[in-house]
Amino acid sequence: MAYELRPHPIGMLFTLQRAGQRRLGLRLSNEATLASTVAIARQVSPVPVFPLEVLIQHPAPKSVAAHKDWFGCPVRFDVDLDAVLYSTETLAQPNHLGDEGISRRLISHLNTELSSMTAEVTLVDQAKDAMAPGTLRRVVKNDPDRDRPRPERPRFSQGFPSKARLPALSNGG
Repeated sequence: MAYELRPHPIGMLFTLQRAGQRRLGLRLSNEATLASTVAIARQVSPVPVFPLEVLIQHPAPKSVAAHKDWFGCPVRFDVDLDAVLYSTETLAQPNHLGDEGISRRLISHLNTELSSMTAEVTLVDQAKDAMAPGTLRRVVKNDPDRDRPRPERPRFSQGFPSKARLPALSNGG
């Protein structure tokens, strides 16, 4: 699945590209994805958001009234792509995600998280520790069991246990 923004003479098309046969599951999933993108736009916008048009590749259901009512615009079926057309004016509106205060808070939090990561053990070190001879250890940071000794595993160089030392298996299931 891929998304793409395509310029349009009166705005911008938000397109959904998903390969596969247009069976019921894929049709419903594509409609839900388009509806979700509009729902998110409505959540982050301080002003009402109504697309200019919604385009859906598969054939229309018996009634499209619910579609038109929810999207608040014409919905065309049996077209070449799945997309939502937004006007240039709608896209130029401010949104809650562009709030300076929220952005500063998130950037501060991100910087704090990134600075704490520099002291962590590297992936190479973790792999070396996991493959070290002797007891096996967990190498996940902050795991209280990470240094707990694990049972010694037999090595191929030591040979396999003889049949006499293996427990008998019952067929009783």
